Amino acid sequence: MTKQDQGITLITGVIGFIGFHLAKSLLLRGYSVLGIDNMNDYYDIRLKEERLRYLKNIDKDF
Repeated sequence: MTKQDQGITLITGVIGFIGFHLAKSLLLRGYSVLGIDNMNDYYDIRLKEERLRYLKNIDKDF
């Protein structure tokens, strides 16, 4: 099955702890992921930005 055949996995809260690790795992396995997060300041925004950069480095289309 190719990456295109798998469809897209939608993850809400993708920059939070669980969403980030799920997205990371799927991206490293070659899945396409669409992540949604409101990037609020509930906790350190720098951590959220770092997680987002990490996911984008795995898949430039993220």
